[in-house]
Amino acid sequence: MSDRIAPAHRHRLLAALAMAAAALAGCGGGSAPAATTYTVSVAVSGLAGSGLVLQDNGGDDLPVATNGNFVFATALSNGANYRITVKTQPTAPSQTCTVAQGGSGTIAAANAASAVVNCVNTPVVDGDHRNLSLSLSPLTSAAMGVIAPYVLTEAQGIALTAVSWTYDGQPGTGSSALDVALHVWNTPGLHTVRAVATASNNRTAEATLTLFAVSQPLAGGVFHSCALTTSRGAKCWGNGNGGELGNGGSASSPLPVDATGLSGLLGLAAGDGHSCAIKGDGSVACWGSNVEGQLGNASTYHGSVNATPKPVDGLGGVVALAAGRYHTCALKFDGTVSCFGQNTENELGTAGPASQSVAAVTVAGLSSVVAIAAGGGYFTCALKADATVACWGDNESGQLGNNAAAMAQSGTPQTVMTEQGAVLDKVLVLRSGQSHSCAIVADGQNSVYCWGHNGYSQVSPVAGSHYGAVKVAGVSGALMLATTAFSTCVVDTGFSTKCWGSNGFGEGSGTGATGGNLASPVAFSGLQGSESPDYLAGGNEFLCALRADGSASCLGRGGNGQVGNGLSTDAPTLRAVTAPSGTFWRWLGPAQ
Repeated sequence: MSDRIAPAHRHRLLAALAMAAAALAGCGGGSAPAATTYTVSVAVSGLAGSGLVLQDNGGDDLPVATNGNFVFATALSNGANYRITVKTQPTAPSQTCTVAQGGSGTIAAANAASAVVNCVNTPVVDGDHRNLSLSLSPLTSAAMGVIAPYVLTEAQGIALTAVSWTYDGQPGTGSSALDVALHVWNTPGLHTVRAVATASNNRTAEATLTLFAVSQPLAGGVFHSCALTTSRGAKCWGNGNGGELGNGGSASSPLPVDATGLSGLLGLAAGDGHSCAIKGDGSVACWGSNVEGQLGNASTYHGSVNATPKPVDGLGGVVALAAGRYHTCALKFDGTVSCFGQNTENELGTAGPASQSVAAVTVAGLSSVVAIAAGGGYFTCALKADATVACWGDNESGQLGNNAAAMAQSGTPQTVMTEQGAVLDKVLVLRSGQSHSCAIVADGQNSVYCWGHNGYSQVSPVAGSHYGAVKVAGVSGALMLATTAFSTCVVDTGFSTKCWGSNGFGEGSGTGATGGNLASPVAFSGLQGSESPDYLAGGNEFLCALRADGSASCLGRGGNGQVGNGLSTDAPTLRAVTAPSGTFWRWLGPAQ
């Protein structure tokens, strides 16, 4: 709660204090009684702008912020004259306020309360009678887990003075820039952004953008990658020994191949030897190794090679997926999370004795979840609707972020804390690497906080694992996060990409240099400005980017073909994934 008093209330309070002081001055011993004084008040109507100041007798100022009845601070004696004028007219919108009646007179042994001030929008006097011509456009693709900027443009150059935003009909906020809004979608499918604007010529108009969001259009596994296509199928490349490419074979491919029988997909996930996809009806299909039950399909349980997509048993209403090394988790529309696969570190969210489960297990004590992350490791994290984070599974290197170094693992979700002991809140975006996690926090700067394993400085330049979240220095205005196994990258509001952590295969800098660790964020070569990615995803020491033209590029560790450029060699600089331009998913409007 604020201790500031609104202008209108402040002046009512001053008037009340003045009257009380006058009354107190009239009390006392044998001194002569003070002369009786009277107030001058005014009723204001039609006010929509701000900055209105009324004045009595050329010196008693009365700022007015809203419609209602107001009292001038200076009381007058009987027989004194009063004259109410408008000292400052309101703006935003521009208005003209006039004293309609009772604006002047003489105090006649009573309070003067007949003055009325009416306000109306100021007519355009400069000849600018143009109607607004508004358009609304996105600056990045609509993918869940990305803080997407939406820009409102007035084609005729008329200055905007106020803009209100709604998202799927719910009131929301813009950003520090009047004509830009930043928003994160938490469900796939059709969404609507609406902006209502008022301009300097007092004209109003609205613009609406309908878009189609997907959950995760690009996924990096341990030794392979998958991406959505423009038709919302899936192409995968890299290691194929377990059938994780989904093309019916078990051979690796350094070129993208189609995962068979898939269309209308909403998102992807990739682990170590397995891949999964959300289908348009909210069900899930997985392919690859099912040795630990990570495909969630009982008929192929323990099978080491499953080269075509198979349905996950009994799972529906899914809006997002996350794949760990040998487990998979699904976020459902009702805000609950179900996991299947390996459970040796309680990464399924159950402390039961079973080391694995092919049947999906609901994570107990967890609800109102809006995003999940696993990152190819043995733990899972969830972002909740209250903007806090909970993690479960392996905690050998602080992956749970609960400041409990003595806790080796937990099947119960643990609340992520800062190293100072406060709950990490105001979280907008969550990503996980092999043994670390990072989050974008709405602290007024869109800062990044990280926790967990820090052997490559992927969390902090301060050596050692971090069992609580620490703020990353040198990062602000974050819109997008990506994690490889041992590095972290961010795209900011200036469309600059920065990374820190491991650079063993060039995945941290893109400059061609390899080896060593980056202790602080550095600009990533090839992903700056107009080359900034629409979506960024990491795998095991490699990084891939989707661009607005539907192309993709990757770099880093490539011995299994996971870079996708037709070679099975490491790539210390970005290499185009070999596919025709426009192959991969991008925002194409509601037709998707």
